[in-house]
Amino acid sequence: MRRSHSRAISFNDGLRPAYLALGSSLLEQGKYPEAEQRLVKGLDLTPEAPHGHYDLSRTYYALSRFEEAKLHALKAIDLEPPKEDAHFLLGNILMRLGDSNGALAQLQECIRLAPNSPFAAQARDQISRLQSREISSR
Repeated sequence: MRRSHSRAISFNDGLRPAYLALGSSLLEQGKYPEAEQRLVKGLDLTPEAPHGHYDLSRTYYALSRFEEAKLHALKAIDLEPPKEDAHFLLGNILMRLGDSNGALAQLQECIRLAPNSPFAAQARDQISRLQSREISSR
C-alpha cells in the first residue's frame, strides 16, 4: 500500500506544473470555467505558486467574481517580488469593487514598479479617469 501511495504522490508531483500551465492556456483561450478548474487543482498541489494565483485572479475577474479575484491577486503579490502586472490587476479589481482609493494606490504602485511598461501606460489612463470621476462627483 505504501508503495502505491508513494507512486501516486510522485505522479501528482509531476502534474503540478501541468495543471497550472493548462489553466493558463485555457484562460488565454477565454475558457474561464475550465481554466478555473485546472488552476484550482494546480494550486491545491502547489499553493505557493504566484503565477497560479495571478492567473486564477485573472480568471475570477473575467467571471466577474471580484472578491475571489482580489484574494488571489493579493496572494500573488505576497508570494513574489512586486510586479507591475499584479498591481495593475488588483487596481482594476478594486475599481470594480468600488474602492477608488485602493485602486488608485495599486495603479500608482504599478507605475512606480515599471514606469515604461504597457501596464503603466494603461494605469495612467485609469488614474486620469478615476480622478475625473472624483472631481465630477464633488
